[in-house]
Amino acid sequence: MRLTPDRAVMPWFSVQDLAELCLTAVTEAELRTGAAMLPPGQHRDRLAAKVDAIVWEVFTGWVLPFDSPAAKVYAVIAAAAVATRNSADFEHCGIPLIGPWTGNCAST
Repeated sequence: MRLTPDRAVMPWFSVQDLAELCLTAVTEAELRTGAAMLPPGQHRDRLAAKVDAIVWEVFTGWVLPFDSPAAKVYAVIAAAAVATRNSADFEHCGIPLIGPWTGNCAST
């Protein structure tokens, strides 16, 4: 939806069969929230219209619910992602880290 899409996205997207793509209700909500958070005006209206168009034209009938079974799978994936993350992932940032990955405040 960007004016200049990421260079890695368009080649990937161009070879996808749209009939095999789906969207989750959570992703739709995040897209709509991103548009709604913008200040009122033409930019917000255009972005909201793009989200509407994508959901309607590409994903009608293919928006998957986020229900209890999805929540169970999400929990496993999210826990694995957190368990494998460490402060080394952020060393290139050059800022102090505070949080569950460091256990305390650590300068990089």
